[in-house]
Amino acid sequence: MGVTKRLLAELEERGWESVDRSVCAECLTDEVLQVEVRAQSGANECNFCDRGLPAASIDVVLALISDGIHAEYEDPIGIMGWDSEEGGYVGAGTCEIEDILWSHEVSDDSVLIRTLSGAFRSQQRCQRNPYAPSPEQALLWGWEHFREHVITRRRFTFLLETPAVTESLGAGEHGPETMPEHIRTAITHGGLATVLPAGTKLHRARVHDATIRPTLATELGTSPIEYARANRMTPEGIPAFYGASTAAGAEAEVGYASTGLITLGTFETSQDLPIIDLTDVGPPPSLFDGSRRHLRASFMFLRAFIDDVSRPIKDGDEHRQYIPTQIITEYLRYEYSHPAGQVMGIRWCSAKDTSVVNTALFIENSSCVEQAHGWNTGPGPTLGLVPESVTPKALPVPTATIAAAG
Repeated sequence: MGVTKRLLAELEERGWESVDRSVCAECLTDEVLQVEVRAQSGANECNFCDRGLPAASIDVVLALISDGIHAEYEDPIGIMGWDSEEGGYVGAGTCEIEDILWSHEVSDDSVLIRTLSGAFRSQQRCQRNPYAPSPEQALLWGWEHFREHVITRRRFTFLLETPAVTESLGAGEHGPETMPEHIRTAITHGGLATVLPAGTKLHRARVHDATIRPTLATELGTSPIEYARANRMTPEGIPAFYGASTAAGAEAEVGYASTGLITLGTFETSQDLPIIDLTDVGPPPSLFDGSRRHLRASFMFLRAFIDDVSRPIKDGDEHRQYIPTQIITEYLRYEYSHPAGQVMGIRWCSAKDTSVVNTALFIENSSCVEQAHGWNTGPGPTLGLVPESVTPKALPVPTATIAAAG
């Protein structure tokens, strides 16, 4: 094969033409592209700014961009059906290379964006497997289907495959029985397995009749089994310690009675505890990061999943709407391979105040103790009640009572 033919074949395979221009890292906004340009920079001057910074061949950027685009997009020719009457592709949409570069925040320089996009031989792209959901869509739809399935159809045996459900799934979609494992994988990819350090303070509130004065750790801590109510992360009869990052947050989380008192108390963890932290997940990896872009679907799904887990629940519907998170919590508690040991809790942002972090710890009533000598030196984790934190308060009078009195 001659040199010309070989060059043409290489160009056809890679899909973009070399551009005899240079660019500096400051003209780019994607960090992965910036790092590579800095590493490849030499004596060239940037053709897109007058900063006088070292620059690299724009082909360095084009190679990374091409690889990234190829990972999630493809040329629709030969992949998508064509409607000759309408003059367009059938079904799933297409986009331009320039739009992809803007959406992935390659640069805020329009001249550079046009130069980069113009190097590609074919300008249109579609999602890979355009007639199936994207990987993040498949996960999100799977979670929505799982929620509906365990609430209304099959709750205790959902892990068994349901033929009718399986047959209704489209290409790339996930059945309800597979979602706990998919969520576990996404949590690993997102780095949400962490450790709650010893000495972390958690605030707890208990509403009670005015005739009693709870002051002991066992009175303010985890509810005994016979009194354990259904909560966001645990069903009725399975106790867990629910605490908030602030006293005001703990007070806001409890339901008020028309009469009585509320007593606040602060507990402190005795040991580092392996937990799953749903309070935040970082931005997805760059499309142009060859070592981490396979994690993008998990990151994008986790953001939507965390929002859904933390959403407010309509009063009176908690027993049904908490079922999906209760199932996933139990699955993570016993099946997740946390690097620090068995999962001991879950953290999430309060639905009532997103600045407040709620924590559910799988610590029973007997492990809620007074902070005395040696309270934090035993073999198992305990929660120590800070004595001076116990504060009784009168409940606010409900609005309806004020109106009636007036």
